[in-house]
Amino acid sequence: MTSQPPLFPHLVAAKWMHDVPTPVSVVARDLPHLRPVTIDPTDYEHYLARGRKMRAQAAGRLARALSTMLGQALDALRASISRILQRAHTRRQRQKTATALSHLSPHILRDIGLVPADVSLLTHGRVTVSELAQVRHTGWAH
Repeated sequence: MTSQPPLFPHLVAAKWMHDVPTPVSVVARDLPHLRPVTIDPTDYEHYLARGRKMRAQAAGRLARALSTMLGQALDALRASISRILQRAHTRRQRQKTATALSHLSPHILRDIGLVPADVSLLTHGRVTVSELAQVRHTGWAH
């Protein structure tokens, strides 16, 4: 079972210096790329500043992730609303067409190439005018 390190940094450093047989000066000499830092082990301001910096970095990453997710959600919502409005517009246009065609007499409908039964098909979106014209020339597909 491993022992938990002490809570105070100066005790951690003292335990490390006691457990490591190599003197600290030799370890420091072997790592020339590290610049010496003098920190008083009992001075917690350094650790508090580091903690605040880490917290700020984490908050920044969280904010970026949330803004990305929010942007994606707004894009999806915008696309959904656009589809809903387009469908409502199409439905309204069909209703206007149905109203206009239902007020025409069978004689006028025949003049424009329709029969009263075609009005129902057109207004419910089952066929288009170009499909009806094709059916008139070639007949229904079997």
